[in-house]
Amino acid sequence: MTEDREEQPAAHGPPTRVPTAFGALFSLPAGGTQTLKIQVTRDTLLYGVTFSSERPALLRYRMKDGPTEGTPLTTAGDDSLKEYLERDFPRHMAALAGEDLNTWTAKNQALTERALAGEDEALFELLARDPRQLSTELTLGRVLTWRTDIQTYSHFYRYKPSRFIVDEGAFEARERMEGARKNLERLGASQLEFYDFRGKRPLPPPAVVRATYYGLLCLLRGLKSLNQARRQAGDRPEQVARLVSALVDGLVTLHRDFLFYVALAATLVRDPEVLAGAGLGVSSLSELVTGRDVPPSETARLLTGAAFEVSEDTVERLAAQPVAVPLPPEGDDWRLLAGPLEYTLLDFPEVQEILSRLTR
Repeated sequence: MTEDREEQPAAHGPPTRVPTAFGALFSLPAGGTQTLKIQVTRDTLLYGVTFSSERPALLRYRMKDGPTEGTPLTTAGDDSLKEYLERDFPRHMAALAGEDLNTWTAKNQALTERALAGEDEALFELLARDPRQLSTELTLGRVLTWRTDIQTYSHFYRYKPSRFIVDEGAFEARERMEGARKNLERLGASQLEFYDFRGKRPLPPPAVVRATYYGLLCLLRGLKSLNQARRQAGDRPEQVARLVSALVDGLVTLHRDFLFYVALAATLVRDPEVLAGAGLGVSSLSELVTGRDVPPSETARLLTGAAFEVSEDTVERLAAQPVAVPLPPEGDDWRLLAGPLEYTLLDFPEVQEILSRLTR
């Protein structure tokens, strides 16, 4: 579970907002439930839940104050800012860079050595990767040097020289001043590097991509299974095509739990723009289900990629992340679905009811 937490203000100064994480480990039997209250002592904005489970699991949460009697209690991290920066913060920066902690630390050490040797490019890259470097002697020394270069030029060389006096140091001082000014501007820009999306396409949230992909996978596998079963039962191809089409029409109306994403998938397989973006032209449902010699998983990746305008590789990478996917809320409860999402379409009672009506 991840959050933005707001540190209590120091004796003087505004509060500090930082990313952090907290969570709990459960061991439950199949069908088991457990309630946990997480107590936070700082202002908290919850923005992501990672939930690893061997079986499908439903997570409900509600933001409220209340008694804790009879309910296990865990407390979100309550470290001082100094403790947080030493222990917790590096993990978040490594994740932001897409690296494990050991790789992130090793790269930072290499950049530090280059910066100590006088390479400013290495220093700015290091500052982007680890803002804690702003408080080091290395960074402070460079900042003071740049300020001194600007001060030197401003106080001693910034005047209109007399035609009788040629100051040979003015040109060199001006060059140092210009370089120092650019470096001080880059100092602030270095903190925006990981958040600058100019010329880039931001990735969609992993939870939404994961849910969409598995919704499509569930739908396509289910339709393929239905097609095979009806063909084996002796139905003509045109009869099966009408049944598949009617079933997809019915699925669009279902919105309970994971069927919410199956309904979304039923909409996507008939969207001309999504089909064109996936390179499937104006494929009919029958062509999607039986007319292509590819597994449903590949078709699901293509359609998901087209829906979010990302590559198949990106879909595969985001869909593999152990993030819980949001479900429609129930009253005051927000709900998330975690664990394996490879459901069988024809096992859902609501789907069986639709098929029963269509095949009477």
